[in-house]
Amino acid sequence: MPDFISQLIEHVQAELLHVVQLQEQNKVDVDFRKRLNSLTPREMDILPLTIAGIPNKEIAQQLGVSFRTVELHRTNILRKTGASNFLELAHQCEVCRVSFESQQENS
Repeated sequence: MPDFISQLIEHVQAELLHVVQLQEQNKVDVDFRKRLNSLTPREMDILPLTIAGIPNKEIAQQLGVSFRTVELHRTNILRKTGASNFLELAHQCEVCRVSFESQQENS
């Protein structure tokens, strides 16, 4: 019987740890989505294109803006999201399951 109790305690502890991890990930998701929501519509147009690796010059042509405008939006995106670079930002989007398909279809 003591073996059963110790196994039960271990199982409960493992489940509690899992719940805490899920809560922490949910907080990270919510915080990241709040930062994404701070982006302007144009920044949200540029974000998925940049993450996809499209060069600034091509993004500018595609959106009908200047190269410098794209650079400024990219700088603002990094500042507002708190990411150091777009690789980090792409990883955050992946971890938080952020999808840009509907925005790319509308562009």
